[in-house]
Amino acid sequence: EAVSQEAVSQEAVSQEAASQEAVSQEEVSKEAVSKEAVSQEADTLSPSEGEGEVEVLAVEQAEDYKHTRNLSIIAHVDHGKTTLSDCLLAAAGQLSEKRAGSACALDKGLEAERGITIYSTAVSLEYPARGLRVNLVDCPGHAEFNSEVTAALRLTDGALLLVDVKEGVMPQTEAVLRQALVEGVRPVLVLNKFDKLLPATREQRDGARMPVDQEMTDRMYEQMAAVISRVNEIIVHAAAPDAQVSLEAGSVVFGSAKQGWMAGLGTFAELYAAKATANGDATAHATAKAKALRAMSQGKGAAARIGKMVLAPLAELHALAGEVAHAEIGERLSKMGAGLKLDKETMALQDVRELRRRLLSALLPAAPALLNLATHHLPPPSTSQSSRVSALCPPPTGVEVDEDLWSSAVGACDPAGPLVLYVSKSVPLLGSKAQAAVCRIFSGTVYAGQEVYVLPPSDERARKPLRGRVSRVLRFSAGAPPSALRAARAGEVCALLGLEKVLPRAGTVSSDHAARPLTSMNFAVSLVARRAVSAPAGGAARKLAEALPALRRSDPLVRCEFDKETKEWVVHGAGELHIEACAHRLRELMGTFGERLIVSPAAVAHRESVNGCTPRTDARPGALGKTANKHNRFWLVASALSDELLDEMEREGSLISPAADPATRARRLVSKYGWDAKHARRILGFAPGGAGPNLFVDATVGVQGVDCVVEHLLAAFEQLCAEGPLCGEQLRGVRFDLTDAKIHSEAAQRRASQVVPAARRALAAAMLSAQPTLLEPLHAVSLRAPLSWLGEVYEELSLRRVVDASHEPIQGEGDAAVAVRDALCEVRGYLPLTDAEGLTEKLRGRLHGKASGLHLAFDHFSKVEGEPWCAEASDAGKAVAAIRARKSMEGNPPTAEMVGDKL
Repeated sequence: EAVSQEAVSQEAVSQEAASQEAVSQEEVSKEAVSKEAVSQEADTLSPSEGEGEVEVLAVEQAEDYKHTRNLSIIAHVDHGKTTLSDCLLAAAGQLSEKRAGSACALDKGLEAERGITIYSTAVSLEYPARGLRVNLVDCPGHAEFNSEVTAALRLTDGALLLVDVKEGVMPQTEAVLRQALVEGVRPVLVLNKFDKLLPATREQRDGARMPVDQEMTDRMYEQMAAVISRVNEIIVHAAAPDAQVSLEAGSVVFGSAKQGWMAGLGTFAELYAAKATANGDATAHATAKAKALRAMSQGKGAAARIGKMVLAPLAELHALAGEVAHAEIGERLSKMGAGLKLDKETMALQDVRELRRRLLSALLPAAPALLNLATHHLPPPSTSQSSRVSALCPPPTGVEVDEDLWSSAVGACDPAGPLVLYVSKSVPLLGSKAQAAVCRIFSGTVYAGQEVYVLPPSDERARKPLRGRVSRVLRFSAGAPPSALRAARAGEVCALLGLEKVLPRAGTVSSDHAARPLTSMNFAVSLVARRAVSAPAGGAARKLAEALPALRRSDPLVRCEFDKETKEWVVHGAGELHIEACAHRLRELMGTFGERLIVSPAAVAHRESVNGCTPRTDARPGALGKTANKHNRFWLVASALSDELLDEMEREGSLISPAADPATRARRLVSKYGWDAKHARRILGFAPGGAGPNLFVDATVGVQGVDCVVEHLLAAFEQLCAEGPLCGEQLRGVRFDLTDAKIHSEAAQRRASQVVPAARRALAAAMLSAQPTLLEPLHAVSLRAPLSWLGEVYEELSLRRVVDASHEPIQGEGDAAVAVRDALCEVRGYLPLTDAEGLTEKLRGRLHGKASGLHLAFDHFSKVEGEPWCAEASDAGKAVAAIRARKSMEGNPPTAEMVGDKL
């Protein structure tokens, strides 16, 4: 039986070798096609089309790799992503071996200062001995920078999911894993910080050191198995069962990035095979390795054998290093057959941490384990794109992928096909004002001097593509300036210069203006924080105006907009830390003027309205306004429009709008809202902006000359609706009726300089006598939280005046999920925007990171309780006083008696 098993194993090994050779031949043939396409296209580029002399890598040298892997490192915050990237950088010769694990080489500036990764960073790593190039993207782990993870996943094909084996799967671990699966990126699992499970020293009994027992190894294995099971549960729940990971299958490795070591079952099988076949026979070595793998991964008692063959030796070495027992360490290594001997410098080490790092990194170096994991368990670009094409570039309805030009080109990953690439973000180049567009090439080849088109998103196809020219093609490395390439082919990750003016932010770029754009990125976070940014007039203000578009290109989520109401630039971000990072980036982009950037809380735009109607009598038909020459008088009445009518007015294509047919509009107002037919036909205008939610109605009877001053009346109406009498905010939901007027017959006596001020006073007095009120914006808030934490959620929301709060279980989070953790619920409500400040941080702190998916979106305006004149006794009064103070408006709000005229 043993002989037959070994024969089967040898056959499996030979089949695996044959399949690897076939894959290699296929990739080599694609390399040849790519090389030919690049040379043909590069020959068409004349020297005058470039941007001066640059160091250009030879295309043949740049493509001298049989295998390419595009990887992103994703994890919860502080689980060791950047530390792990140090190990891969050191193996590629881009970082000193001594600094690996402590340098965090990919963290720069604010990241190094705060000790947290903020931006996704792409580097290209080359391993000539393996014929392998790895385009690596290190991603942030903080929830507020989740958009950077989305941008990185669009560029890559596989993900190293990093989990602190002691802490286990955290909320952000689950979030980034779900993102990867949605994007079609295949994950593998790295159990980091494994040294937390290993004993510091051996246990002492009766003065003797005891060996590592099975109870300890069982606990370690159970912890590993629990993390793997939780990861697989998330994968299955995301409808991607084929992406499950397994220690036995080799798609899981474990170790300590800080100590510089990683291992899988195959790593230890290699050690045991090397001991069993000291004569160097390759066939015997492969047979011994397969036998060791079978022993650790198949049959009953596999967990116990993993404990004995893997975890126990590892724990003993870790403990021996803690005891600084150099002689016993050497004996243990010889038993393992590692062929490793400690040098004199290591033998003299008394520093426990350094001894452990040198010992374990020499025995189980991290880079080979990670590279084997990526090579054998993560797909090359061509394989990945063929499976992702239906999500990246879906064909038209009723058309198969192979029948569509653009879908088939993306799925084939053909270097000789039409150029299709996706820019996920832009990054500033050190020492230069230029920004490099970081992109993934899905089809074709891009080269310096090539004319390309930036395509509008699929939901904005009415826009025309913008034409640009690629000036340079770059490849990034750690600790060195980017290198210029003559060209880059399909499947590569690179950066492009020259597209800053035509590429506003992320998007699809093609060589054909008729190409179909790839699907836009779908972010798992929303913009819930806002800050106003400003700079003193002059050079600083000009630099800020230049820096804001650059910030939009560099951050895939941030939104910068000028608020016409508050007259300030507002930056919207995913949280307070995200806003801080945006402000830091703005200062960098502004150069020497960055110190003059002012960041302040963004003002919240309110609305003014009325609750009642202006009092009127036969003798006094409303609020009066007289012209300065005493020749013209206007009586006006203000009243509130119903909420139902306002909703219809603001609906797109509404029948009650300036663009609607007047007769149709009048019939609608009469039939549905009970208006007087005469009034419905005599709507003179909408405001503000000629289309706002306020109406001016001519309700006069038998008055002559209204048509002569209607233009001046509407000008006053527009002015008041743009700046209300309470605190200068826009009006909403107010109907003004001109009830009576006395108008002079001579045009010289009713000019704009006379009529407009008088009409504005009458409008203001009418509003102030109709129970004025203040409206505040309410945003629909939604978030996800476990059922057992809903009490904390409701308590925090109640402190922020959230109304109509409710929750319901999320479909799919049934009993199977509850067995492992609480079922997730979605909480909804309406939050005043003025109380949204710091909500993300408060929820994260109270729920220990278990809240996710916080989303804010404007929904409606709501009345602020209280009288607007009571600055200390009501919420409305406090809000009005604060707005008047911000706008430098002196005193309290005026009353109708202070504004209106008297007979």
